[in-house]
Amino acid sequence: GTNSNSQTREKKLSQLQKSLENAAQNMTGGDALAMKASAAYTERLSGLMTNYDAAVAQLTAANILKPGLLKQKEELAPKREVVQNFLNANDKLKSFFQHGADNYRAELDRLQVPETYAAAALRGYTRKADLINPLIVEMRDQDEIMGKAMLQIIAMQENNWGHWEASGATGKIHFEDTALAADYNALLKKIRQAGSDQAMIKRRILERSNTSEVQ
Repeated sequence: GTNSNSQTREKKLSQLQKSLENAAQNMTGGDALAMKASAAYTERLSGLMTNYDAAVAQLTAANILKPGLLKQKEELAPKREVVQNFLNANDKLKSFFQHGADNYRAELDRLQVPETYAAAALRGYTRKADLINPLIVEMRDQDEIMGKAMLQIIAMQENNWGHWEASGATGKIHFEDTALAADYNALLKKIRQAGSDQAMIKRRILERSNTSEVQ
């Protein structure tokens, strides 16, 4: 499941960070500093991934798309907060990958890596990142589509409380207003499509990468 995937990924990132730090101890000069910069970059990424995975776990537990479990209108506000938290965590991760090379360069500069070593390290980073990072950003775009659609569904439930019913605990909503019903079905379709697109993007990432440390 998603939880075991995230735990595996975080473990791999942690192991990568430690191996980079250990390698740095066995090096000297510019090589050691460049390796420390890579470890620092990985540590920043690991923190964002941990935050994102926690937000995903909360989102899953909130059962946003199981309206039959709702008992009262007041339950919707905490659900909105969970979705917003997920969108915020997703946006921070997306931004990190959008500016991946800048973030890596910032770590090289912070540790005052000599330019010859810094340039070589950056070339090594971009060789893979230029292939992978844009696809990870696309993944995050699909998360954003899903999260925003969930917020719209919550708003529809809230604004029309008493004018819809769910078929069974986990079933779909039936709105009295046919226009609202059409809007709701369109939002569900948008969420399903984003999930399908994500699966395709994930396959492309795995094709381009020898690692599986991506969500």
